[in-house]
Amino acid sequence: MSPGRWEPVIGLEVHVQLGTASKMFCSCEARFGAPPNTLICPVCTGQPGSLPALNAEAVRRGVLAGLALGCSIDPVTQFDRKNYFYPDLPKGYQISQYDRPLCRDGSFAFRTEAGVERQVRIVRAHLEEDSGKIIHPEGLPFSLVDLNRAGTPLLEIVSGPDMHSPAEAMAYLQALRRTLRYAGVGDCDMEKGGFRCDANVSLRPAGSSTFGTRTETKNLNSFRFVSGALEAEIARQAALLEAGEEVVQQTMAYDPASGRTRVMRSKEDAHDYRYFPEPDLPTFAIDPAWVESLRQALPELPHARHARYVDSLGLPPQDADSLVESKPLGDYFDAATALTQRPKETANWLLTEVLRLSHETRRPLHELQLTPERLAELVLLVADGSLSVQAGRTLASVLEQQPGRPARELARECDLLQVSDDGALGQIVQQVLAAEQDLVARYRAGNPSLLNALLGCTMKASGGKANPKTLRELLRQALDAPA
Repeated sequence: MSPGRWEPVIGLEVHVQLGTASKMFCSCEARFGAPPNTLICPVCTGQPGSLPALNAEAVRRGVLAGLALGCSIDPVTQFDRKNYFYPDLPKGYQISQYDRPLCRDGSFAFRTEAGVERQVRIVRAHLEEDSGKIIHPEGLPFSLVDLNRAGTPLLEIVSGPDMHSPAEAMAYLQALRRTLRYAGVGDCDMEKGGFRCDANVSLRPAGSSTFGTRTETKNLNSFRFVSGALEAEIARQAALLEAGEEVVQQTMAYDPASGRTRVMRSKEDAHDYRYFPEPDLPTFAIDPAWVESLRQALPELPHARHARYVDSLGLPPQDADSLVESKPLGDYFDAATALTQRPKETANWLLTEVLRLSHETRRPLHELQLTPERLAELVLLVADGSLSVQAGRTLASVLEQQPGRPARELARECDLLQVSDDGALGQIVQQVLAAEQDLVARYRAGNPSLLNALLGCTMKASGGKANPKTLRELLRQALDAPA
């Protein structure tokens, strides 16, 4: 592949399981991990005569997703039948949306790993039902079908062909999953199939504005697989074009073991699915006032939160990246910072000591005894010189073990508070100067670097509890005074 000769054009179709209690068109439980074929009924297994009933919570979560992605919510929408046969699709068709999707014409902002701001168009986001799952037992000449997942509510989010590298696609996917979690759409757990991706890729000559022939790589359920599949398919298409051959529109599969893509089948177009309106579900209206109430209820989303942390609070972008990774972490930071008015110090303590305690105790942030309010007490004790940083780390662990008690009270009880009294520290300074006359003489003879050595001696003499700033000033005054 000639460097820079070809430009990749990437568009992603993301399937997100909506976090509803029941399935899209029946009352079966929508839950991962149940024994095979135990969460099923005549509706989700496609039995003759069964009729679908729309899950209103799935519609609400779909609207939330559309609003979080900057989409317009169509005032009238409908479901369609998408016809194809596959063993894990019991009815022989999927109830989906075709020409009247729930959400359309969005724009999604995110930052790449290099910190570059990017914008990707959201062409549409539509509701549909999931298929079941085919299991291929190793070494056996047959496959098994588990229909527990059949009928689970999905939102398919279709981006514009606006990305041009695997790294950019990864940044988009990670930001998209983070945003959907913030909005309360679903848990987007890739290991459980809650966030899956189909990747459309084509190549064109660098500098060209025309599109090449695209392929679609299906069913990528990890960021690593998406990245690997994009790299492999870009390399495959480039090799074909370099050899003077044509790229054929096909559906591909990615083999992680070999790191290559392979052809599954010829790529279908919309007419191959023979879409027609779902006769068992009427066209339905979406109340604009209801949509606006959902818009007002959306939390601050990750991209806006990151900008606030950097632009208004002055945090380093790396700290902001970490804090916006999950909504509970950002909420904890906001609650503590509101009390300390010291965002940088608060972020540092949260990202080190609080997360350490969360990991060690295996508790989520909301279950810790070191609450935002108690962390704020700790941060302020360090800031006003009452605690050293090392003592603060010790106190963080004490606060987790002693719920409900004020930080200063525990610090005093554990003998962690720093000594800042000039009189008490002055006596320690005089004792050290008397004991270290050789260092004192060399300092006064023109070796000012020995101040740190003397400071270490006085800190040790104080049992590590002296306020270093106060102690340094008193030591300098004593050393510089006339002998």
